[in-house]
Amino acid sequence: MKLSFKTILPILLIFTLLILFAGCFITPSEEQPGYTPGTITGIIAAPCCTTSADPVLETCCVSPEYWCYYCQKTWKLQKEVKVILTYGEKEVATTTTNDKGEFTFTNVDPGKNYVVTAYCPDFADKRPLVKDVALQLIEGGSFDTNITDLVSTSLGLVVDFLVYYTDWGPEDISLDAVLADRPDFPNFPKFKKLVYEVRRVVENCEVNLLTDDAVQDATCRAAEEISKLTIGCGPGLTPPYTPPTPPGPCEGDVRPEIDKVDGVDQVLLNSSPVSSGSTLHLTVGKPIEFCVYATDPDNKLAQPLTYSISGSKDGNPFNLQMDTVNCVSGTPSAEEVGTYIVSVYVSDGCLTTPWGPITVIVDQLTVNASVSGGNGTALPLTQSVNYGASASIAFTPATGYHLASITDNGATIDITAMISPYVINPVIVNHTVVFAFSIDRLTVNASVSGGNGTALPLTQSVNYGASANIAFTPATDYHLASITDNGATIDITAMISPYVINPVIVNHTVVFAFDLDCKYLVSTSFQLTWYEVGTSNNSIVKYTSPKVPVLNSPTFNGTASVSSSNAGQVTVSVNLTDPYYIGSSTLIVTLEAYPDQVPKQGLFDVKVFLNGELFVTIPFDAQGTAGFFEIVFVPANTIMTNNCGESIVIDVTDVANGKVID
Repeated sequence: MKLSFKTILPILLIFTLLILFAGCFITPSEEQPGYTPGTITGIIAAPCCTTSADPVLETCCVSPEYWCYYCQKTWKLQKEVKVILTYGEKEVATTTTNDKGEFTFTNVDPGKNYVVTAYCPDFADKRPLVKDVALQLIEGGSFDTNITDLVSTSLGLVVDFLVYYTDWGPEDISLDAVLADRPDFPNFPKFKKLVYEVRRVVENCEVNLLTDDAVQDATCRAAEEISKLTIGCGPGLTPPYTPPTPPGPCEGDVRPEIDKVDGVDQVLLNSSPVSSGSTLHLTVGKPIEFCVYATDPDNKLAQPLTYSISGSKDGNPFNLQMDTVNCVSGTPSAEEVGTYIVSVYVSDGCLTTPWGPITVIVDQLTVNASVSGGNGTALPLTQSVNYGASASIAFTPATGYHLASITDNGATIDITAMISPYVINPVIVNHTVVFAFSIDRLTVNASVSGGNGTALPLTQSVNYGASANIAFTPATDYHLASITDNGATIDITAMISPYVINPVIVNHTVVFAFDLDCKYLVSTSFQLTWYEVGTSNNSIVKYTSPKVPVLNSPTFNGTASVSSSNAGQVTVSVNLTDPYYIGSSTLIVTLEAYPDQVPKQGLFDVKVFLNGELFVTIPFDAQGTAGFFEIVFVPANTIMTNNCGESIVIDVTDVANGKVID
C-alpha cells in the first residue's frame, strides 16, 4: 500500500524506529536460594534545595527518556542529599549523593519497581524532594534510573500509592504501557494530569507533595488508570481497599517482537537494517521505503498489530497513530525539512513494544561554489537542491581574464567550449565547486610590407593591459613611410622606433612600410656666385667663380680657409665633406681683395633648399667687427632629377637680381 509521504513524513521517519523492547518481569523471591544481588544507580536532580550544584546538561527530548519533558524551571544536580530505597512498604537501604548528584545502592535483591526517594535537608517536615523507580532489577544485574524529573517522581508516587492503598505489591505493578506512551501520554491522560500537578508543587519549592490535595487526588486517579483497579478516588477521599481485578483477556500476554535475521532487528530503510539510537539522513526528492517486520508470538488477541509514533520535530512534540501496514514509501518534500526525534510502538492490543528512538534528518543537498585566487565571480556561493534536480552556477571572469579551470568535488572538469553557467544535472550528492580564472594573453604580430627594413619581434604574447614594443629599422637610404595597426593608419609624424601599443586589450596586427630617401645627385657644372654680406659698407657684392661640379644635398658640413696672394687677391678654399659629393672635394674660389678684410680659417655650413640654392656661410673678422661671408651655389637654369624620379627647375634669377634667400 502506498501512502502520501507528505501526510506521514513523521511516520516514515518515525517508522524508522519500530519496535523492540519487551520481556516478562521477574518478581523477587526471597524463597529462592542462591540468587546474586544487583546494583541500582541514578542521579538526583531538582529545581529547589540549597544542596543544588550545576544545572543538568541533558536537553529536552534528546535523551531516550525524554528527560524533563514537562519541566519549566532549571533543574540542578543535588549534592550530599539523603536518598532512601524502598521495596513496597519496606525500607531497603539509605545513601547520600556525591558532588554530581549520583547515588548507588549495592547488594540489592532482584525485583520490580523499587522506589528511590530523595530528601532535601532544607525541609523539617521530611517531605520528599523527588522520586524515581527502578523498574526491573534482575539477578546479578544493574539498573540505572538515570536522572530524576517530573515523570519519574509521578511514577514513584503511583507505585507508593498502589502499595499503601491496595493489596498490590511492587511485583504486581506494570509501568511499561505508560512509559511506552511518552512523552505526551495520549493513552494516559490522568497520569499526564498528575505530571502537571507534580510540576506545580515541585517547581514551587514551598508545597509538600504528601499534603497537597490536588496531587493526592491526581495520584489516586493515575493509579486507577495504570492499574485498571477501581479505587474510588475523590477530593479528600482516603480510598478503601478494593480487591484486585480478575484476570482479563490480556493476562499472560507476550509482547510483540521485531523479527530478526542473524540477530539483527528487521527495521529496514531501503532494504538496509536500521539500529535503534542511530541517525538517519533523508534527502528531499529521493524516494525511500521504510519497513518494520514484527510478529505476535502468542497471538493472544485475534487482531493485527498496530503501530503508533511519538516524538518531536525541531523540538515540537507530535503523536501519530498508524495503521497495520508494515512498510511506508514516499518522497520527502522541501516542506518536510527538519530534524525528527522519533520512537515507534507496536501493540498487540494488550502489550506494547517500543523501538527507538532514532534521529531522522530530512535535508536538501548542498552545492557550494568558490573562486580560487579571485579575478572573477561564481554565484550563488551556496544553494540547496532537491535530490535529482539540477544546479546552475553562473561564473563571470573579471575584465581581461578567462576561465582557467573548474574542479567539482576534487575532479577536474573539461572546460572546452564551456560557457556560463556551469550546470550539475542531476544533483545526487553534495557538491563543492571551485573556479579559477587566468589573465588573457593577447598576440601582437608585426610584418614589413615590401621589405627595405625590419620590425622586431615579429610576434609576441602580452598580458591583457600590458604594453607591447615593436622596434623598426629602415634599410640604408630608406625611411619609415607608414604604419597600419589592425587596419587603422597610424600618424607617424615625429615617429621614432619603437612603435608602442599601451595598453594591449585586443590582438594586434601591425604592418610597417619603408620608402626610398629622395636625393638630388647633380653631375652638371654650376656657376658659383659669391656674395659678401655684412661688410663695412653693408653692400652685397657679386663674384663669379669657375664652374665646378657640386652636390645639391639637404645639409652637409665643410671647412674653409682664406689666404692672401699677390695682385690683391684672396683665395677661399672650400672643402666639402658630404659623402654624396660628386667630383672634386676641393672648391677653389678667387675673390677680389679688400684692404679691410682679414683672411681667416673657420667652419661653415652648406644648406640646400628645394629651389636648388646652396648656401655656404664663412665666419670672419672685419677689423674688429664680426661678420660673415655667404656663398651661394646656383645651377645654371637646369632641371634637376632626384633618385625618386622627382624633378625641379633651378631658377638663378632670384639671386642674380640681388635677392638674398635665408
